[in-house]
Amino acid sequence: MKRHSVTLTEEVSNLVAAQISTGRFKDFSAAVNETLYSALAGSDAIFREYGVSPEEVERSAERTRREIRAERRKGELEPFA
Repeated sequence: MKRHSVTLTEEVSNLVAAQISTGRFKDFSAAVNETLYSALAGSDAIFREYGVSPEEVERSAERTRREIRAERRKGELEPFA
């Protein structure tokens, strides 16, 4: 991957800073990549790339969260050290 030095507009800089402050991204580069990808390719582009819909992903994620909660209740899930 190439490195580039760019100057962001105030609006884009604020958008990237907001992405980082939510905890979604830990690093500036990842936040910039995601923000630009969403802005240029469209917010659902990543779903199209993998041939799924946002609803399918949400259903799958919810199912996984339910499984994790059930495992926690049963004491089967070991916490990370």
